[in-house]
Amino acid sequence: MRDLQMAATETLVERFENLEPAELYLFHPSDSQCPSESSLWGLFDRCEEGVIYLEHSTTDQRHFQLWRRLPGHYLYCRLATRSELRDYMYNLGIWDTKSRLLNLVYVDVAAHYGIDS
Repeated sequence: MRDLQMAATETLVERFENLEPAELYLFHPSDSQCPSESSLWGLFDRCEEGVIYLEHSTTDQRHFQLWRRLPGHYLYCRLATRSELRDYMYNLGIWDTKSRLLNLVYVDVAAHYGIDS
């Protein structure tokens, strides 16, 4: 892994230019070790016009965001370990299932009460 000390003239995009799409990374604003407990976990999607996009991301393994821009204050990143990737994908699956079930309940309740969904 290359030196994680950011040069004064280096942009965020230059910093993370070697990220691979569909890989899980941990990002941190101040700790170069990117500890799992305090990092933003995100599946890298692409870098476009100087903006880094994550397909989905989380900071707590319970609440996920889709299609998020990486905030500019994250200065460090590392590739997730295989066990971190396993845990992330498991938790993402649980979140996705819960989200779909809640949506079904909402649609059912809305239909019952004649609310436009």
